[in-house]
Amino acid sequence: MKDLRHSILIKYLTIYIIFILIPVIFGEKTLAGYMEDILVKDNIETTMHMTSQISNHINATTRPYVHTAGTIINDSDIMNKVSKMPHIKNTKDKLRLQQQLEEKLASYFNYTTDLIGVLFSYKDGGYYYYKNPPKITDQEIRSLDWYQDILESGQQNIVIPLNTVDNFLFKIPKTSKVISFAAVSELKGDNQIEMVYFAFNPSVLRRAYSELRLPEDWALDVITQTNNVVYTNGNSAAHLIESTEQVSGYQKCNDNGKELLLSYQTVPNLNWKVIVSVPYKKITGKLEHASTYFLVVFLILSLIFFLVFFGSTIGMVMRPVRNLIRQTHRVEKGEFDLPAPSRGKSEIDRLNQSFFQMVERLKSLLYAVETKEKEKVYLELQSLQYQINPHFLFNTLNSITTIAENCGADNVTVMSSSLTKLLYNTLEKSGSLNTVEQSFDLLRNYEAIMSFRYPGRFEVTYRIEEGAENALLPKMLVQPILENAIIHGLKDAFSVLHILVIAKVKEDTLMISVEDDGVGMAQEQINELLASSLPKDGFNRIGIFNIHRRLQLNYGEQYGISILSKEGEGVKVIAKLPYCI
Repeated sequence: MKDLRHSILIKYLTIYIIFILIPVIFGEKTLAGYMEDILVKDNIETTMHMTSQISNHINATTRPYVHTAGTIINDSDIMNKVSKMPHIKNTKDKLRLQQQLEEKLASYFNYTTDLIGVLFSYKDGGYYYYKNPPKITDQEIRSLDWYQDILESGQQNIVIPLNTVDNFLFKIPKTSKVISFAAVSELKGDNQIEMVYFAFNPSVLRRAYSELRLPEDWALDVITQTNNVVYTNGNSAAHLIESTEQVSGYQKCNDNGKELLLSYQTVPNLNWKVIVSVPYKKITGKLEHASTYFLVVFLILSLIFFLVFFGSTIGMVMRPVRNLIRQTHRVEKGEFDLPAPSRGKSEIDRLNQSFFQMVERLKSLLYAVETKEKEKVYLELQSLQYQINPHFLFNTLNSITTIAENCGADNVTVMSSSLTKLLYNTLEKSGSLNTVEQSFDLLRNYEAIMSFRYPGRFEVTYRIEEGAENALLPKMLVQPILENAIIHGLKDAFSVLHILVIAKVKEDTLMISVEDDGVGMAQEQINELLASSLPKDGFNRIGIFNIHRRLQLNYGEQYGISILSKEGEGVKVIAKLPYCI
């Protein structure tokens, strides 16, 4: 009774879970997910607006720098004067030219005090600087990765922001960070400038984000294209952002078990990214509390309903269900002789009666199917056995008669002995299997018989590879294949047919192959040979088809006969069957 109550409880509980609990939880989760999407979208709009403002401010601040750099590399007067500097020997002339350059360059940067320096590198080596001298040599400058990358790219007259914020070039103690650009001028003529490098103090950019008042657990990061941090408010999440070519967007990340929502915007001039990260719990916390409260209340109320409903119905179905379960277990074990069910009128009683009728019908069907299948297999095997072509026996007896008349008793003795062994092996009732070695001995007897019929017309070579000699195969399996090779492989009266019979084991498969160098056959003949047991055009296909069907019926569809041949190039017949000893 205890087990039965438990079983019924499980059934009711399953119904409760599938039709009440799961739909409610699924609906609540769907609604919560919908509300969460709304909250996340609102947050994304807020943070994206913030990152866009910062990005636009940084872009507006750096745009004059980019414009000035572009103007300078296109100023032929400046570029020509810088190009002439290394070639002027007179000190006064050089000082005069330098003063002119400094005055003109100073006029370009009169709008800002953030310029750190400008460096012009010459194609033939060396450099000219404005504002501050470099702290590394000419060779060191040219060996920098960005320097070589710009030259190899072939880009000219384009101001390129560099993916670094370290002040690696100028002797300036006040700052270790810079905003830097590089460009290659496309001016022709006397222009000897290979590269122009510009460096600015980044302090002006801090006004774009230093005045922001973010919530305590929000993080703001400004990073370069190579993920170098330009600014962070202390809760950096820049290391979490995935590499992306998108200008703006958002990502959901996990930082040591803490979920964050990252929104980012790219600064056009610099390819920097402005990133704002918000804890996911901050967005969805209140929604999760409300969802949990709803689920707890629902579970308590539904559990009360379930217990009341189960207690009121358990007594009505106890006995019929117990009887039905017992009968079901007996059927599962293969016992179909069940006692007659009660004649009650309830739904469960009628279910018991229907189950009993179903089992009776199933028992009848199983018996009929089993009987029919056994009869079908028996008749098919018997039919195949009766199809063994006896024509070789008649030919042999004719040959014996002819030899007896013309040659004497010795040859008759040899042929009679060989034929006797073949017939004895075929007709004896001690078993239906031979070893490979026994089968090959019988093939030699058959060969001896056929050699009297076709003297000197064929030669047979036998080879049993290691491990195959004791493998078992059905009787009379290979003889029809060898018969077809001899009879249908002969070309003319002046050629000798060579036949190779091989037995080998490959993995778990025994393979018997009979290969000859005779007349061969077309693919159409091969397909017809394996598709039907009926002879056509005088070609004996009963033996081959018989073997093919015997193997498939006994061992499965993956076994049987395969034939490889081309007209005029011989035939190779392969019989595949499971390896067993």
